[in-house]
Amino acid sequence: MISFISVVVLAITAVIGARASHTISFINNCGFGTPTLLQGNTVLSTGGAFTSNGWPSAIAFLQTGSCGINGEDCTFVDITPTNSGSGVSVNISVPPPPLSARGSVKFAFTNGCSGTETCTGTKCATTPVECDAPNANLAITFCV
Repeated sequence: MISFISVVVLAITAVIGARASHTISFINNCGFGTPTLLQGNTVLSTGGAFTSNGWPSAIAFLQTGSCGINGEDCTFVDITPTNSGSGVSVNISVPPPPLSARGSVKFAFTNGCSGTETCTGTKCATTPVECDAPNANLAITFCV
């Protein structure tokens, strides 16, 4: 006879095993700067791929020396988890002119979602792109 504790342990193991895994990767075509993934005051990545169980609430920007420590005065990709658990909303935020002409950036979902957005100078859409695929990834490209 299976005990109650065994059933609970199996259920917890199934939930943990089913957690979504997401990777945020960077392509820097600029030849300068450091791709930075920042969550609050914590740097999650400085150019390498970042993988986590669940989407981080974070911003990504190219630190060129002219950006503030938290991405101020630079174009950045805003990554916001949604209430669905595995979902995320991503958009590009641009500083006001004349700073808005600093570089270009693109993001694209892979592995389950096909949403993408590109920002070149002042030509940027500000509508968030959402993805609810459990194991989707996000590629961010600077200087597109």
